[in-house]
Amino acid sequence: MPEIIYRNLSDAELIYSIVIKKEQQALNALFNRYAHIIFGIGLKYVKDAPRAETIVQQVFEGVWNLREVPKIHQIKIWLYLYTKSVCLSMIKGV
Repeated sequence: MPEIIYRNLSDAELIYSIVIKKEQQALNALFNRYAHIIFGIGLKYVKDAPRAETIVQQVFEGVWNLREVPKIHQIKIWLYLYTKSVCLSMIKGV
């Protein structure tokens, strides 16, 4: 599939393509859609740009490594909660 099609997919379709089909272009499209938001959340918690970039990387690695499609209604809320979890783990040194 050309990337332009991935950009037009819904969040749910992207998650399915990432988790079930392991399509890198779908992950890229999700990254382009949400990385700046995840970075902002990370920066709010860790107050350090390089660490916030690490959080973005960890969140998208976590999405890539999901074994099943999560039952979520809004990806934004799910990503926020997942990002918050990653941030708190980093702060705690876990």
